[in-house]
Amino acid sequence: NVEDWQMLYRPPHADGRHIVEPVEWCDQQQINALTLKDEIPEVNHGIDVCTLYFQDADFIRWYKDDIKNHFNKFRFITDLLVHVRLGDIANISAGIDYYRRCINNIDFESGFIASDDPKHEIVRTLAEEDNLQIYHGTPTKTLVLGASARNLVLSGGTFSWTMGVASSSDNIYYPIYPVDKRFYGDIFVFDNWNGIEI
Repeated sequence: NVEDWQMLYRPPHADGRHIVEPVEWCDQQQINALTLKDEIPEVNHGIDVCTLYFQDADFIRWYKDDIKNHFNKFRFITDLLVHVRLGDIANISAGIDYYRRCINNIDFESGFIASDDPKHEIVRTLAEEDNLQIYHGTPTKTLVLGASARNLVLSGGTFSWTMGVASSSDNIYYPIYPVDKRFYGDIFVFDNWNGIEI
């Protein structure tokens, strides 16, 4: 049940402090709008999300198993998904060389490429070079496709990160941005993911 004020408990920091922070209030209608259950009922994992970003390495490490358990129900339906975030960050995108290096390390028969800008030159070039199908789907369906890929090549940011968290894949690549260019929190903290410096 959602109460007028929810509190977020964060795990202890290195110095042993426990932090409790107020979370912006949201009602059940907002929660339903933000979870997967309305758009794809069979994929509802009961995630109650308010308008809050959990972009904190300590939080993610502490709750890693709980987070992954929300998503571990997908089976593999494709060999590869390459996610290319462009849109509002096209000027600091990971770049085509990052994607090429990742794809060249993966043995796959077929795959997809998904982007918020499917007509962009990077997307079209990678699709042609590696015989990838350009995927046009809603954000939710893109997340589900990513979670169902045997191999993942992610872009930076929480949307792409969520694909990796939702996936059972053991072969996940992500870009390591220089600190001064990073546009997301300290979230890429899983030891079994492959970080590629850009």
